[in-house]
Amino acid sequence: MKIEDARVRYNVQIKTYYSKQKELYAQKQKLEEKIKTTENGAEVYKDESAILELQYSAVDEKRQEYQDYMDKTDGTVAHDLGQDSKQTAVGRYGRSGKRNEQDHACCKAHYAWGQGSGER
Repeated sequence: MKIEDARVRYNVQIKTYYSKQKELYAQKQKLEEKIKTTENGAEVYKDESAILELQYSAVDEKRQEYQDYMDKTDGTVAHDLGQDSKQTAVGRYGRSGKRNEQDHACCKAHYAWGQGSGER
């Protein structure tokens, strides 16, 4: 399989993981509303909250695994083309050469979940 073919497949999988993260985040928001409106809500819904947290973490871990591979292949592709991978990163991610996930559209649910703290 060529790198580009793998990248296409991995991009599809990453998008699927982001969709699942958004879905889990929406569920968490609904649960937080239930917790607020229910007497002893935190205690009543603690198991459901823990399950959602574990599911979100598992999906995020897999998404990050795929994203790490994609980031690694960015450098490989740039190297194969005779380009400096740092230049490629600057072009894609701005002057710092790093993704600013807080501003990245696909990462908004992740940052909202961890309140922008970078928790994973």
